Amino acid sequence: MHRCDPGIAQLISDDRKYTYTKPTFQEVASILRASTALSFEKFKPWARQYLENMWSPNLDSVTTTCIPLATETIILARRCSIPSVLKRALYELVRMKGFGQIHVIHDDNDDSKSAGTLSATDHLILTKAREKLGSRWIEIALSPPRVLRPAASVPTPRPLCDNAHCTFASPENTHRIYRKLVHDSGIFASYIWDTICGVQALLDAPWTDEGCCVGCVGKIKGEWQRQKERIWRDLDVWFGLSGTV
Repeated sequence: MHRCDPGIAQLISDDRKYTYTKPTFQEVASILRASTALSFEKFKPWARQYLENMWSPNLDSVTTTCIPLATETIILARRCSIPSVLKRALYELVRMKGFGQIHVIHDDNDDSKSAGTLSATDHLILTKAREKLGSRWIEIALSPPRVLRPAASVPTPRPLCDNAHCTFASPENTHRIYRKLVHDSGIFASYIWDTICGVQALLDAPWTDEGCCVGCVGKIKGEWQRQKERIWRDLDVWFGLSGTV
């Protein structure tokens, strides 16, 4: 017979507590582990919702602000079958130095000897995903987007923009401004592992301030937004989550 986890025992004795007080991650984790071990489903949907609010799978929720406890969340989600939080938590780690394992806090009270440490499988998943993200970032950000490049098959390419006052009307000015806003600014070097936020940085760069017309800016932003959404979809495959969420 399983011994009741202190966290769930306390919650069972007073299930009104968390109606008024937001629980800590550790309390939610304790409840989930006990619920899973005891097949006690009453509080599992509530705990799952807590984690999903913390680790939203929506693309718009990804910002440069780091969310703590990603490693612990992944371990908990694997153990308690909550795949909906894995994508965001894995992305948090894939963009961190050492996959966030340098500053991991080990939970000595957890009954797992590897609590707080990524599995070898997840470490391999992150390694391969980081390679994919890095390659995609170089493809997207190294040079001006395709919509600004003249077709190679045209003997005498037309200007990239019909507006003579637009920076993108000149290939030389296009590369000069692109180098200034993407490379000299540090965007390219800073987001090699964080491609989602890197593309957002491209979208937020002051293109119109550098003389780029609204039409051209709309074209490059449209392409970058499509690339950003594509990367987020591809992460399901790169993280091995296809068919699990």
